[in-house]
Amino acid sequence: MLTAEGAQQATVLNAEGARQSAILRAEGEAKAIDTVFKAIHAGKPNRELLSYEYLQMLPQLAEGDANKVFVVPSEFAQAFGGIGEALTRGAPGEGPPPGRPPAPPSASQA
Repeated sequence: MLTAEGAQQATVLNAEGARQSAILRAEGEAKAIDTVFKAIHAGKPNRELLSYEYLQMLPQLAEGDANKVFVVPSEFAQAFGGIGEALTRGAPGEGPPPGRPPAPPSASQA
């Protein structure tokens, strides 16, 4: 009888430990997600940056035997076009991108 009670208590304690472990794991994941979410929004990403990051992740998404389909957001074409525009503009204050001559001044700038 004592053996059965001991086994029952051990089962209850093991279940309680597993429960607490799951709760702590979920709380840790929630904090990690919240930290990443705040960091992303603090950086104020634009559509071009997010598109660029998505393109950087495609090779990793393609790894593995089960990954045969890519999920492409519906706004991806617009965002991808934005990357091209950003690359042709260059960063503010840097002038034209390498390999492209500077634009001639317009009549309003002369």
